[in-house]
Amino acid sequence: MKENEEFLYNLLPAIYRQRDIEMGEPLRGLMAVIETVMRSLESDIDDLYDNWFIETCEDWVVPYIGDLMGVSVLHPISPDSFSQRAFVANTLAYRRQKGTAFVLEQLAKDATGWPARVVEFFQHLATTQNLNHVRLSSSLTPDLKDPSRLESLNGPFDTTVHTISLGGTSDSGYNINKIGLFFWAFRSYPVTKGIAHHHKNGLYRFNPLGVDMPLFNRPRPEREITHLAEEINVPGKLRRWALYKDLENYRNSMGDDKADYDKVCSLYFGDDGRSVFEIFLDGDNDAIRPENILICDLGGYEEPGWIPPTPSNAKYKVAVDPERGRLALLEENTEVLPKVQVSYSYGFSADIGGGPYDRRDSLRKWLDSLEWRTGLDSKHVKIQKIPQDQKCLIDAIEDWNGYAEDHCGAVGVIAITDSGSYDTTSIKIPAGSKLAIVAANLTELGLDIFSADQLDTGSFRPHIRGDFSVNSVKAEDISGEASEEDASEDVGELVLDGLLIEGKLEVGKLERLRLFHSTLVPDNGGLVVPSQENMMGIEIFRCICGTIQADNRFLSLVISDSVIDGLDGDAIRAEDVKIKLQASTIFGMTNVLSLEAENSIFTGTVIAKRGQEGCVRFCYLPMDSQTPRRYRCLPELALKDVNDLLVKTNFSKTMAPSFTSEHYGHPGYAQLSQTTPEGIRLGAEDGQEMGVFNILKQSQREDNLLSCMDEYLRFGLELKMYHVD
Repeated sequence: MKENEEFLYNLLPAIYRQRDIEMGEPLRGLMAVIETVMRSLESDIDDLYDNWFIETCEDWVVPYIGDLMGVSVLHPISPDSFSQRAFVANTLAYRRQKGTAFVLEQLAKDATGWPARVVEFFQHLATTQNLNHVRLSSSLTPDLKDPSRLESLNGPFDTTVHTISLGGTSDSGYNINKIGLFFWAFRSYPVTKGIAHHHKNGLYRFNPLGVDMPLFNRPRPEREITHLAEEINVPGKLRRWALYKDLENYRNSMGDDKADYDKVCSLYFGDDGRSVFEIFLDGDNDAIRPENILICDLGGYEEPGWIPPTPSNAKYKVAVDPERGRLALLEENTEVLPKVQVSYSYGFSADIGGGPYDRRDSLRKWLDSLEWRTGLDSKHVKIQKIPQDQKCLIDAIEDWNGYAEDHCGAVGVIAITDSGSYDTTSIKIPAGSKLAIVAANLTELGLDIFSADQLDTGSFRPHIRGDFSVNSVKAEDISGEASEEDASEDVGELVLDGLLIEGKLEVGKLERLRLFHSTLVPDNGGLVVPSQENMMGIEIFRCICGTIQADNRFLSLVISDSVIDGLDGDAIRAEDVKIKLQASTIFGMTNVLSLEAENSIFTGTVIAKRGQEGCVRFCYLPMDSQTPRRYRCLPELALKDVNDLLVKTNFSKTMAPSFTSEHYGHPGYAQLSQTTPEGIRLGAEDGQEMGVFNILKQSQREDNLLSCMDEYLRFGLELKMYHVD
């Protein structure tokens, strides 16, 4: 269709159009109505054509195309997890090479959305050699001089030979009829040019919080379905020996005078933006070359007087320990360097807390509510883009404080466009004003009306250092007099989206505080709401937060898909507050006025003063908790027919959740371990796990895989699934 809005009318002979003008253009009006319907029909026909193909069809059409091909029906999973489009699109490829390892691997990826690797255990069995079929790779004695190979023992990339496993509790899976399917449930999140935390004397940590963490691989895509995943293709932890050998091969190839520099290649490093980590010194735009990086063990960091290793090769500029996330500068006078920037990837289970991932859905939740006016920097809208500078966030906040004084009902956005570290200061929000501090790029945004689809949110994780406060103030408190526009009782609103905050947030009088995809580091931060005689609402969505302390009896607190970590103390201390919880994990005690909770895990005792108000459904909470009525909660549900108090006490201890880690910063933080009782792993309302990672639908993914695996698994073989930590 041509872009001309009067396409049909212009097709009419000129004499009819001339007469139509003389009669007041009734024909033009009629043709406009017909053309509107025609355009709608044409658009529908275009959509129908696109829906013929799996690559271009709408999501609702995917199951129908799969049904035409006889594809096994998969259980639907939330759209933000993954799509079944690839599973249907690759069905013909599966069937052409049915029963092969690479088909099983691709099937596992498409059916679950997790990176996977298939291991044929029978290929790794020790066998008696036959002169007619010599298998040199089946040597029973492993090479003890190859540490990289020894590190991979019993893992997805194990190349050693094993004796046959006869089953039992110690069944390793190595048998003639066994196929191993290894999954990586962790995701790799790339951070670009973050500020390394300075430890002492040229020693740094990649994590801006100053704690150790393993660096993760940035997975390379697999080009063909016939390719079995290698270590470079999965989001696993980086190993010292693998990187060391890769860089040694890289340097050796460069040492050859006949080698072409442009053709020198490395699996883990490169000039095309695919390096697993990069280091920038003193604001330099060019990263340190891979040949100048030494991979080693920096385990003596904390010892007094420890100094980094001194390599014999003078070309080395930095030493990196990828398993601890540490680096050491090897050049002289390194203590005078003001700043070290690092690009790297860290691992976590899901898009929760402040992180470099797509957050456009959360932006839609608050962009419309800010009531945007048209035009940038207009009378009531202030936009500020923050470059990477440690002091500029303070300047931006002070600029906003001054701007809000002069503009009643102002709406502001402070957009942080990198992963730098920033200091902050107190924020003032006058009555009726609204401010959002968000990790997003507004560089390309030149629109009259803001749209979440136009914002880049997947590349940034800014780090905010120190405690700060936010208060809503009346106009007369600022300017000394109140205008008619300030006469309303409205108070301000603050939105924080995509931030990593290392400090406490103290909230004064606000109409609403909204935290989306942000982290208030449990070891250093939390939320403090002093007693106020005003109405206030706090919304926490997909966040990680320290202790929440609230004394405001008018406060409403809504928490969903989040982790509240009180360490060994109180997680939520709000005796006069009504709270609502949905699919969250609470580490510590909870003390509230009334409670509504669903699909959540409480590791500490829960006390709700009003036992007649609210409800707790499909949750785990300790037996000594005092809550409103409970429905299908554990361990109470499992003990409903047990009367013996001693039996109840002992059984309730075995029914408790077990976590991969309860320490923030670990990749498996708040993740339920495989030893957690099935009642908790499958006890939520939708049959999935309780707690914050209910959004992943892990058991549903595994069920989908098992439901379609029989069609492609060779007769007599058994599948065994493993989750890689």
